[in-house]
Parts: sequence; structure tokens; C-alpha cells
Amino acid sequence: GMILAIENFKSTPEEGKRYTLTEIARIFPEHFGLRGLSDYSYYPMQFEIIQQSVSDWRSNDKSSMMIQIQSIPINYDFVLTDEGVKYEKGFTYPIVGEIVHILNKDTINQMYNQRVLDKIGVNIKNIPDVSDARRNSRLGTIKMFEASKTMVPIFIDYENLVRYHFGIFAFTGGGKSNLVSNILRRLVYHGQDTKIVIFDVSCEYPFLLMDVFADANVPSKIVLEAPIWNEDQLYESVVKPRDFEKDERAKLGFKRIIDLDRIAFYRKPRFIIPT
Repeated sequence: GMILAIENFKSTPEEGKRYTLTEIARIFPEHFGLRGLSDYSYYPMQFEIIQQSVSDWRSNDKSSMMIQIQSIPINYDFVLTDEGVKYEKGFTYPIVGEIVHILNKDTINQMYNQRVLDKIGVNIKNIPDVSDARRNSRLGTIKMFEASKTMVPIFIDYENLVRYHFGIFAFTGGGKSNLVSNILRRLVYHGQDTKIVIFDVSCEYPFLLMDVFADANVPSKIVLEAPIWNEDQLYESVVKPRDFEKDERAKLGFKRIIDLDRIAFYRKPRFIIPT
């Protein structure tokens, strides 16, 4: 997922250098000897080349091996001028044979977050390094530089988010509910008078948003299908992540939610008025 920059044909001395931005999609090693093999090659020759390649992988012989990288354009140009850096939407063919540059963490931080931080009045050089949702509106971190133990925060415009339709898709266990709960948590603490209604079919958000429901300063209500009288009942009726299925510390949070009178249940009407 790292971003590459390759100088393109629109670069001029007058307007500055322009780079086509691409995202790494695949990295793989390649051995020139193995590349020339096919099913139709003489079998003893195939085995000899394959055996020779094993020792080559342990060497630094660049004449027989290389690392191949495939990247996909993200349809943005990185423009470097005397006034600074800007990003322009659109695709320009990169110059074949040019040096490929990897964007560093500061450039990635600016590219993803500058516009949002300017809107919320936060200096990009003084971003608070805390994960508490009440103190920091960041949604998460970009793991692009995880190998170097450097985390780049990611901010989104929550006002624009709630004005449009959006969807979250992933395989089972991909973290959809966790991401939704983090978005809702930030909307509650950093949005402007945002009203939220959750249709929780699986009954998992009382656990995922436990800290919000247990916050006395945030008005909320959990409406269940049946009455709940104590934290043990609530603990048994709520779906919990696998790592917390036997962790009874959640009962302390559920007790606070019950003490704040945040639990109700749906009463079916005794009579249905025909329409």
C-alpha cells in the first residue's frame, strides 16, 4: 500500500516538477534463470537451474536476481513548485526509465490529512499522539510504515461523511463492526449535534460502544427485545468479540449503563389499529 512518485511528461521548469502517484499492489522476487524455464524445457536442465537458484537467493548477485514491483495509479499528480506542494486530480503517463521515489511519512500525512486538519483547526505539526476518542478525532492509523514503528494518523471529514451514503464491506472477521463503532464514537464526541440510530440486529454494539453508553454526558438509550434487570443478563444477551467472550470485566461497564438507566425494552402494542 505504499505510495510511489514517478516524474511524468508534464514536468516543466516553469510550472515545476510533476509526479504521477501510484500505489504498490504487488512485490515479488524474480530470478532470471527461472524466468526462462518452461514445461517444455529439458528436465535435467530445469532441475539444475532450480537447484542453482537456491544458492543464488542467499547471495547479493544483482546480475541474476531482482525485486519486481507492480503499482496502480491513484489518479493524482504530485506537483512540486517553489511555493510548495499540491495535489492535482488526473492521470499523466510517467516517464519510462525515470527514478521511482517512495513518499515518506510526512508527505503521506500531508496528503491524507492536510485539508481535514485545516478545516478543524489543528496544526499538522502538533497532532496529539493519543488514541482516546474524546481527545483525538483521528479514526485510526496508516500502517504503511509499520515496519519502522512509525504510525501515521488518518483523519476524515465527519460532516461530509454523514451527508452522503457510504458503505463498509469486508469478509467475516474483517473488522466491519469495529470500524463502524469507531466512526460512531468519533461522530458523538467530535460531530456537531449528530443524532444516531443503530438498528443492531446482532446486538453487538452495546459492547463495542460500551464507553459511549456509559458516559453520563452523552444521552443514549439501548432498546432491547426483552427486559433486562441486571448486568449479568445484559452480559449474556450481548454479542462479544471472541477475545472477550469470557472476560467478565465487561460487567462493570454494563452495570454503569444500567445504573444510568440506559436500558429499555420494546413493548408490543396490545392492539393494532387498522389503517
